[in-house]
Amino acid sequence: MSEVTSKTSHSSDPSQCVNCFAPLVAGLSAKLCPACLLGSRAAFTTPPTDRSRLADFIPPAAEDIGLIFPEFEFSSLIGRGGMGAVYLAHQTDLERDVAIKILPPETAGDQEFQERFRREAATLARLDHPNIVRLFDFGEREGYFYFVMEYVPGADLAERLKSEKFTLEHVLRVVGEVCDALDYSHQRGVVHR
Repeated sequence: MSEVTSKTSHSSDPSQCVNCFAPLVAGLSAKLCPACLLGSRAAFTTPPTDRSRLADFIPPAAEDIGLIFPEFEFSSLIGRGGMGAVYLAHQTDLERDVAIKILPPETAGDQEFQERFRREAATLARLDHPNIVRLFDFGEREGYFYFVMEYVPGADLAERLKSEKFTLEHVLRVVGEVCDALDYSHQRGVVHR
């Protein structure tokens, strides 16, 4: 699972992706390139009002975050972005691997953020589709808001775009799967940003 990474200085060029500065697709109003836009299956959280305060978030080591979540065995940090960090962990009582996303502790003092976090967690938990990561649990511990999510093994889209050539058929299949997931969520009143 990958998180769209956030640079500390954003592009002011409207023809460039605000995340990686790649050229944008002409004619679309998106501010992210296709790789950044599609590179995260778990991009349901709303950015806080002031993202600049989160840019310097340094995620705790897996063994340190494991002290806060003793019911999980943490393996590694598998992704980091402007909105937090994602760890691979094993949920011992249910014998399954999960992805645990933690948000920077700076979010804990923001009441508006907390309300959006809870509302969006409830929204994500209602979605049950093979192309949408399932949410198992969420909450706050020791100043960290967190999601416990389905772990989807494999490389993220950005990594695959760098290492593989995709056939037209493969691209159409992936786009079809993304559109199917978006249609499913739209039919339930959820619009992915």
